[in-house]
Amino acid sequence: MYAISVMFDIDPEHAADFKAAALTHARNSTTQEPGCLVFEVFQSTERTNRFYLHECYVDKAAVTDVHQKAPYMQEFRQKTGGWIKSKQIEHWTSV
Repeated sequence: MYAISVMFDIDPEHAADFKAAALTHARNSTTQEPGCLVFEVFQSTERTNRFYLHECYVDKAAVTDVHQKAPYMQEFRQKTGGWIKSKQIEHWTSV
């Protein structure tokens, strides 16, 4: 299994917009990508403009060959890009 964790700090005035966009992106990923096993969106209870995305895929190819090339991925990046103050990504493999 291959996993990605992404932590976003969003411009506070766009937190609600980002939340809606991330939930749509998660739904698209889990319903349109057979290799996407889990896509969860979390919002901090302490900093409501901080979001955490937890994604699990069958393998790395499901990310690089499908997820990253999906049209809704490009739409998500274009829509939310101006709202992001910081972004941290980590890639994981199961052990």
